[in-house]
Amino acid sequence: MNKNDIEVIENSFRNFDKWETYRICFDALKSGDVTLGDIAVIAWNEAGITADVIKMRMADCEKMSIGRNFTT
Repeated sequence: MNKNDIEVIENSFRNFDKWETYRICFDALKSGDVTLGDIAVIAWNEAGITADVIKMRMADCEKMSIGRNFTT
């Protein structure tokens, strides 16, 4: 994970928008840029969101096959 990846994800949790934030995380996870653990640590540090919630949201994203084209 490079510094830019970290900053984008951190900013998405600082300016939390559920759909946009989880889309960014899902895209980064699918591309291999970050791990689920990386996202969970950032989410906790920036927004107080627990690892269980992150795991659940990423599983939801996977089930819905969302990603770059996700709009609502």
